[in-house]
This record gives sequence, structure tokens and C-alpha cells, in this order.
Amino acid sequence: CVTSFAQAGVARAIDEADADVEAMIREYRRRRDLVMSYLGRMEGIEVVTPHGAFYVFPCIRKLGMSSFEFCSYLLEEAGVSTVPGDSFLAEDFFRIAYCRSYAEIEEGMKRMEKAVAKLRK
Repeated sequence: CVTSFAQAGVARAIDEADADVEAMIREYRRRRDLVMSYLGRMEGIEVVTPHGAFYVFPCIRKLGMSSFEFCSYLLEEAGVSTVPGDSFLAEDFFRIAYCRSYAEIEEGMKRMEKAVAKLRK
């Protein structure tokens, strides 16, 4: 049998975890919204807002590049690492994770925005 003081400690930890989980949800929503705001301004990229993940899967079909070509371009041109959609059997898409800090995500999205704008010229 588990001692009563250990049971009380676990019960309290579970009860107080809700606040931590809510804070984490708010932070990831804030990061997601930042990524979505940048992607929404990028011509040739379409994206649906995710509601339960730490990544987005934008469509690049209108850019006329394979997902591998596009991700390689972002890495070389902007120093931004993304994952080609063909890794997930989704050739016209690429994956952006937003699990880094807000500041790092913002910097990466600024670089990506400039790189995508160069493609459209």
C-alpha cells in the first residue's frame, strides 16, 4: 500500500497540474498564431490552422517546387530548417514545428518570408 502522505502529494500534484497545462496551451497557441500570421502573408502558400499539434503543414503547390526542393531552398537561402512533406506522403506540403522559443520562431518566420518573396519575383 502507498502511504497516505504520498497519496496526498500525488493528488495535489494532479490538481495543480491543470494550471501548468493551461499555461502551456496558451503559449503554444501564441506560437501557432505567430506562425500563421506570417504564413498568411506569403504569396503562394496556403495553410489551415491546426488545433491540436505543435506544427503546421502549409501547401506549396502554387510555388511549383517539390517539398524537398522548397525545404532545401529555405535551408540554403534563409537558414531555416523545415521538413519536406514527402517524408509524410504529402508531396505538396512541408512541416514547420513551432516548439522553439517565440523569439526564435519570429526570426525564422521573418527569414522565411523574405526567402519566399524572392521566389515570387
